[in-house]
Amino acid sequence: MDTHFYFCIHANPNSSRTAMRRVVTPLLILLIASFPLSSQEQIPHSEVVDAALAHTVSTSQLGLYQQSLLKRLEAFQDILEADTYVVLRKAIENQYAPQKLLDEISRRCAPHLNRPQLITYLKWYESPVGSKISREEQEAIRPASAKEFSTFRAGEAQKHRSQRRRLLLDRLEGHIGTHSILDNTLTSHFRKLLSQSDPQIFGSPGTESVTVRRNMESLLSQVERRHRDDLDMMRLFTYRHVTNNELQMYNEFYQSADGAWLIGLVSRELRGALDNALIQATRDLPSLPGNRPK
Repeated sequence: MDTHFYFCIHANPNSSRTAMRRVVTPLLILLIASFPLSSQEQIPHSEVVDAALAHTVSTSQLGLYQQSLLKRLEAFQDILEADTYVVLRKAIENQYAPQKLLDEISRRCAPHLNRPQLITYLKWYESPVGSKISREEQEAIRPASAKEFSTFRAGEAQKHRSQRRRLLLDRLEGHIGTHSILDNTLTSHFRKLLSQSDPQIFGSPGTESVTVRRNMESLLSQVERRHRDDLDMMRLFTYRHVTNNELQMYNEFYQSADGAWLIGLVSRELRGALDNALIQATRDLPSLPGNRPK
């Protein structure tokens, strides 16, 4: 596995928004735990939203979506013209930038988030199990974890492959939906970007030649298969220190009214942010040779 796919993504330490998230989240949890409701209400709504989203999405997690597209693009590097490859890569890097996605998700979510539900959500992440899971999720995709992941994949992973463990992780995936976004949404996005970037070769979706479609499917299948294997391994790695009982509690939280409400909203707005990124990325492509009027 190319560990660069997961571990090269991390928040820019110079980003004021990232710095604010790191400071405000524990502060808010402390306020929620210690202060009465009147004090909680003095916290700006935007900071409560940021604190809640920090547990659900982060620039590190969102970086996986950009890297997934870039890995797909690399598989087609020998097929695309050199300048097409450069422009398409730049469009993905600019429009699917993790911080840009995070800002868009926050903007989309804020009008729908109410204070009582956010407080309930943050209190769960203040609990021993909630704080442990949040910490494990963030630690797993930091660059410093790359070596440990390689060691885990080479041997220890087998210890975490019990049927019950897999069922609990599958249930969690059903709530969070990371795989479906990476497998389905981004595959669709990549097809559209290819068609837009070089229509003479790839045509429009559904109108490609049989040969081109077969070659695309073959390359995409190889990339997708590697991604699924890597994601399955990453799930095992992320929750390796989390017990089955704790995973069960995590699932139960996302089945609760407050947990289901928030993750449903964030998942919907994440897809909306990705769709907007696709629109913006395709607008970066008209200058490519294959798109110039004859």
